Amino acid sequence: MSADAPLHVTMPVAHALWPKVDLVIGLGSRMQTQIMAWGTDGNLKIIHVTIDPNEIGRIRNPTVGLCADLGDALPALLSVLEGKEGKRDDWVETVLSEKARVNSRISEKLAAQLAWLRAIRAELPRNGILVDEITQMGYVSRFGFPSYLPRTVVTPGYQATLGYGYATALGAADARRDVPVVNFCGDGGIMFTLNELATAVLHEIPLTTVVFSDGHFGNVRGLQRDHYQGRFIATDLANPDFVKCAEAFGTQGLRATTPDELRARLREGMAHAGPTLIEVPVGEFNSPWEFIHMPRNRGL
Repeated sequence: MSADAPLHVTMPVAHALWPKVDLVIGLGSRMQTQIMAWGTDGNLKIIHVTIDPNEIGRIRNPTVGLCADLGDALPALLSVLEGKEGKRDDWVETVLSEKARVNSRISEKLAAQLAWLRAIRAELPRNGILVDEITQMGYVSRFGFPSYLPRTVVTPGYQATLGYGYATALGAADARRDVPVVNFCGDGGIMFTLNELATAVLHEIPLTTVVFSDGHFGNVRGLQRDHYQGRFIATDLANPDFVKCAEAFGTQGLRATTPDELRARLREGMAHAGPTLIEVPVGEFNSPWEFIHMPRNRGL
């Protein structure tokens, strides 16, 4: 669902709405986060449609379980429901109210990360592709980066694979040379496959990559800061100068120190025929985890 649709919600907003939900329809989803972490009660009905029979009832028996390909099941379900829709203006107002409230909290707590993400969103066309990475910016982008069209945001999903981003983005940019592709990484994440700059240059792959560099494995350091009394271990990095490193490979190397500068560098990168790497030095960020691992708010 497009991010500008009234009923589009992010996970933090869905969590706020969860106690008010009377029916949840899971389409090809395990629904593990909602059912196990957020909780259920006897007033919640569940319809689960998935192609894997082992997933139906694995976490909780649904009210209705359908083992089917969504391409077959959804047209059949929609044909039965057509013309029976009821007006739900009250629910739309509830959703909009919760979106405003939750997004206000997010904007206050995570202003720094959102400023960088908004810079990327402002320059990337609606049909452009974003490939994220397991980094401070990546976790916030799950609910802070609007997407408007299918298959325009590529993530590692449930696996949360650190270091997958740059190599994956090269594949996306090579396959979709008809649209701009932007990737962002942390300095720890890109070091897994930084050697693939050679591949990008060799094949003239028009990928624009943003490296947010704080000199640490930022997520781990943040957890050690917030939950282990600042007892830091194995989080420091010895980084190269990423701009010089990119240039040594033959890649266009740029640097940005503000969101406005990042917008300008992104325009340069997307206008360039080959690969571009933009280094963005950043400091310590506020933790996004209260909006990711959200507590039970329904049932026992």
